[in-house]
Amino acid sequence: MEHQEDKPGVGFTCGEGWYHLIDRLSADLAAIIREDDLTRFRAQQVKEKLGGLRFYAYGGNLRLPPTCSYTVGVPPIAIM
Repeated sequence: MEHQEDKPGVGFTCGEGWYHLIDRLSADLAAIIREDDLTRFRAQQVKEKLGGLRFYAYGGNLRLPPTCSYTVGVPPIAIM
């Protein structure tokens, strides 16, 4: 089942197979958000693209860039 918000291009757009990774991503991000006191951090979009999971957000810092590619157990990598 795919889930997408009412606005095109915003929200979560990926298959169920990505949910375990999104759960892990959420836990990893929560730890960084607490450590760096990122009170304005907000997820904007999560989607599958080119065989990977893309995570878009705002209110981050150098450890949590606004657009990143994520691999479990590895810090997020900025996408330019």
